[in-house]
Amino acid sequence: MIYNAYRAKDDYNLVEEYFELNLNEAIVPFSTKIIPIALPLITLVRKGRIDKVGETAIKHNTLSLSGQYSQAYNFEVNTASKIVGIALHPTALYKLTGQNMHSLTNKHIALKTISKQLATSLLPLFQHNLNKKPALEAFQIALKELPITTTKHTKNIDYAIKYIRKKEGLLTVTDLLNIIPVSQKTLEIKFKEIIGMTPGKYIKLYRFLKLMRKYASKPIKFKDLIFMYDYYDESHFYKEFKLFMKESPKEYFKRDNSFLKEYLKE
Repeated sequence: MIYNAYRAKDDYNLVEEYFELNLNEAIVPFSTKIIPIALPLITLVRKGRIDKVGETAIKHNTLSLSGQYSQAYNFEVNTASKIVGIALHPTALYKLTGQNMHSLTNKHIALKTISKQLATSLLPLFQHNLNKKPALEAFQIALKELPITTTKHTKNIDYAIKYIRKKEGLLTVTDLLNIIPVSQKTLEIKFKEIIGMTPGKYIKLYRFLKLMRKYASKPIKFKDLIFMYDYYDESHFYKEFKLFMKESPKEYFKRDNSFLKEYLKE
């Protein structure tokens, strides 16, 4: 198995990450849970197929869109496969399609059902034999040339996302209201429309993601991380772990999570 990800230096590029996953005959059948990374994904199976992503099978040469995910989902591949994809900035898909992102939360669908223009523009790039950093840069250039809709609300949500990242999820919705000139009701409505979930849920997910990434990247004791990320106690963390992972920490850590360690590395 080979997994590589190439992240953009500027968080506010439309494309934040390009990734490649190669699964050879020696490792299939392959099965894992995917932890949501608080970003929408567009993927293409260049070779083989994905037998299960969530509850959906994805065939060769079809662009697939994954909306924001609020929980871990299953990923299964039974034949040697090569999968490539891009992770978009949280507001990018809304700016590119005008679609209500809440309707895509926890869903994997064909990209063309949401935007034929976007699917048509991106498919040749996915099919072209670019990889690594040149692929990331090519996608960034291509998306910047497409019509992009920005409003005062997208600007507010962009600022909110930037602030959440700066604080590593260690903040509250009230903290956002102190820096964004809208009511709580408007923030809730626009966050769900543009991002796909409420600001409170997104903050919790981002904090959990940062903790899991820190654990995958550095030799830090888990108890220290729970304290570092401001969980009240272990029971509070375990409750949120089950919320996002749909299993207990004990069940998660007894498995081989070598792929997820690579997937989560900062």
